[in-house]
Amino acid sequence: MPRETLPSRRHAVTREIRWPPDRGHGQIQVSIGFYADGRPAEVFVNGCKAGTDVQAVARDASIIMSMALQHGVPLEAVCKAISRDERGRAASLIGAVVDLIAEEVGGP
Repeated sequence: MPRETLPSRRHAVTREIRWPPDRGHGQIQVSIGFYADGRPAEVFVNGCKAGTDVQAVARDASIIMSMALQHGVPLEAVCKAISRDERGRAASLIGAVVDLIAEEVGGP
């Protein structure tokens, strides 16, 4: 499917999550940009310590998630594909970001 481009001005929200959730190490800011019809179109993750592996992984995962959304990959498919712990919670920071996006749009 071809990439659906974004308008130069678009609605976006920024939310915060704690990661890891049980230890409350840090606040991570997640910004989600939307198409005019309310579908999520892009994601940015900030708040990871600069120069760390976590920052690099979060940045790369944000790019991949944004590209997937812009190429029509259903958010539900991504939610089902991420690793989860025994309680059904996302097992990684990126999984938590995917769940946050789904919460924001009223998804799974």
